[in-house]
Amino acid sequence: MFKIPGISICFVAVLVCFAHVVADAQTKAPPGAARGMIVGNVVVDENGEALGECVVSIVGRRYGALTDTTGFYRIPDVPPGTYRLQFSYVGFRPGEVDSIVLRPFDTVRVDYRVESVCSPWADSARKDLAAGKVRILVAGLMIVPYPTEEEKNITRIYGFEYDYSGCAFMCADEYNKVVEAYLTRRNGSGWQTSVRKDLDRLRQRRR
Repeated sequence: MFKIPGISICFVAVLVCFAHVVADAQTKAPPGAARGMIVGNVVVDENGEALGECVVSIVGRRYGALTDTTGFYRIPDVPPGTYRLQFSYVGFRPGEVDSIVLRPFDTVRVDYRVESVCSPWADSARKDLAAGKVRILVAGLMIVPYPTEEEKNITRIYGFEYDYSGCAFMCADEYNKVVEAYLTRRNGSGWQTSVRKDLDRLRQRRR
């Protein structure tokens, strides 16, 4: 399941309230009504990974669901009609699917691919690699000593440098995925561990 670090308590509270609204709406549904169901899967457009806890709601109606760890959602007990579905998750662009026709007792499947707000960062990484600029972004305003020339020389052996200019965690993750894939092709699997060990040995020699 795709996850984003640092989801706020406020967002969790919104999810709790949303779940309460959905349960309340379904409890108050008229008994005996001929109803249908909307189901589907939500994945991340860039890599096809399942997106759990994505909010899927029917616009203008009090019906909706959260995707599970496999990206699957199910909105049961929906009256017949034509609907518009909305998909939303922190760090991704909200999206909609219109003109969904639901008939009595039908199950309609609506799959969706969400797009990260950090997609341009992945494109930037590809452009930097094409220009010979290979760097790993260090997210946030890290209060750490700036790397010494000896430390830079170690990372250069593996074909990159750390960039401490600071950026959002999600965007750094999107950028670094592209760069790390390139470095794995260049250095082979396990290069991250090798870099850490080499840097640790250097720092221990200084003590």
